Amino acid sequence: MADAAKLKAAVFRATNDAGDGEGDPAAMIEISEKLREHPNLIVEAVKNIKARIKDKSPAVSLLALDLLDQCMQSNGLQLQMQVQKKVLPRILKFALPNKGTHQLINLKCANLIRSWVEYGSDGRLSEFANASKELARAEEKEKLKQQAALQRPGAAAVGGGGGG
Repeated sequence: MADAAKLKAAVFRATNDAGDGEGDPAAMIEISEKLREHPNLIVEAVKNIKARIKDKSPAVSLLALDLLDQCMQSNGLQLQMQVQKKVLPRILKFALPNKGTHQLINLKCANLIRSWVEYGSDGRLSEFANASKELARAEEKEKLKQQAALQRPGAAAVGGGGGG
């Protein structure tokens, strides 16, 4: 249990914004090393990172997304499968247009989904490719909706005020 508590503390340090937009890089390294040494902690790590992604502070959420991406790259299939199962739906929700998500988080999540599509080439991680396709469909639908709104008669005059 001591390892799980140390891991949780390291996730907190790695995602704690001290006002500079940077977490603790040493804590990020510590997390990756701990997960390599103790793969049994992957579920706990993903749970802790997910909790930080859901934090009310956009800075904390962005740091947690960076940490998750770093872990995805350095800790292999077992962690990627756990992320697919436990976090990908949340990331996709944040990435979808017009869902009330902070703009920087929306953009970061969309970029992560686009970059994680490569994991979908492994049949066990097909949800990454599916998430990318769903995001692309939603973005295209939003783009068409915006174009249609611009083409409506009188759309250009909305909020124009004019009057003289």
